[in-house]
Amino acid sequence: MNVPIIIRLRQAMNCGFVGTILSFALSLSLWGAEPGTSSQLAENLRKGKAQHLVIYGTSLCTPQYSAWVSQSQTLIEAGFPKLCTVTNSAQAGAASNWGLENVDSRVIALKPNTVLIEFSINDGYTIYKISVADAQKNLETMIAKVKTALPKCEIILMTMNQPFPVGAEPRPAFLEYGEMYRKVAKARNLKLIDVQRVWEKLFTEDPEKWHLVVPDNVHPTKEGNEWVTTPTIVRALFGSEKAR
Repeated sequence: MNVPIIIRLRQAMNCGFVGTILSFALSLSLWGAEPGTSSQLAENLRKGKAQHLVIYGTSLCTPQYSAWVSQSQTLIEAGFPKLCTVTNSAQAGAASNWGLENVDSRVIALKPNTVLIEFSINDGYTIYKISVADAQKNLETMIAKVKTALPKCEIILMTMNQPFPVGAEPRPAFLEYGEMYRKVAKARNLKLIDVQRVWEKLFTEDPEKWHLVVPDNVHPTKEGNEWVTTPTIVRALFGSEKAR
């Protein structure tokens, strides 16, 4: 019997905190997803094809700072046992210049079927002095390099949660970098997982809850990932269909 992803979230992440606010969390994740769509990754898993997923981005994608990767991997493994290998190639503190310099070794050499790319939050960090135009050039060059080397690789762009309010001080234009990802995804017909907008919605509707799960104003807690980031990403990858 097939079990919807939403039910798998409840089963795989049986947390009291999440349980008390699950309905609101799911309404947020559905708001940020693309209803009726699913990824190439999901379609291939449903066909029983082994897949390799690479995550490439900032600290918001690394195991030490963000739990959504392991949480998502748990859900995928529950739905498709031993079919999906997940490699985390993210680097804390990295921006798109680092991403471009390392895309050959950290992505292309691994020959993934799908890669998730996320660097906008650190491109907006003023210490790196990366303009929106330069960030876009870096991103588009990464995309071109992956497509040239791995024509069948699915490239998915991601925005992550916004840094509010203290965390935004060194990133005064972070919204512009997130918008650039939306424009590139649209122009190149790439799937976008717009996590940032889901977190923005939460901040607007209930800033107290936002601060509860993003205590350092940049990195969501394990519960914050369970609440918002993980269901948003899983929903976007698998659409409105069941996990199996």
